[in-house]
Amino acid sequence: MTKYLTLPACLLACFSICSAQKPDPAQKPDPAHKAAPAAAVSKPAEETPEHKLAAYRYELISRRLADQKNAVAAAQENSNQINKEMHAPEVWDDVSKLGPKMRESERALQHLEFLQDLVGKSRVEADVAKTRLDYVDQCGVLYTKTIDKRPSDLSIRDSDRVQACRGLNLYPPTITIE
Repeated sequence: MTKYLTLPACLLACFSICSAQKPDPAQKPDPAHKAAPAAAVSKPAEETPEHKLAAYRYELISRRLADQKNAVAAAQENSNQINKEMHAPEVWDDVSKLGPKMRESERALQHLEFLQDLVGKSRVEADVAKTRLDYVDQCGVLYTKTIDKRPSDLSIRDSDRVQACRGLNLYPPTITIE
């Protein structure tokens, strides 16, 4: 599961490092002022279609994750109930009832493991969707800023930002439903 988390984490680190502004050494920081996170480029005044789409996708994935978590809770409860029934004295008195209960218990555990795997994958998808939602506007502005430049004319900072946006599949911005 860690292989899914490394790419977004690396891209975020690259985007954050590239977009960080260096402080002026002559100016002393004000202790009462909290530092705001540095933005790579300013966000547009109105919500872009790309942002609306990213927000919609994030909402869908979040709902699916919540539904899957509820399904895991229900499957866990079902598995616990089957295990209680399997350890009842009447099941152990009649051996012919033990086999079907064991198979039922095994199926319930397999179903629970399957649902837990789905929740794990959905968490990764939700993290990626949240990251895309956070950076979709910045990548769109970066695209309009760099579209007419040759790659050799880009600064290293802009080139790193482009690569980070490409890693998030936000460069070039698209309005397609996957």
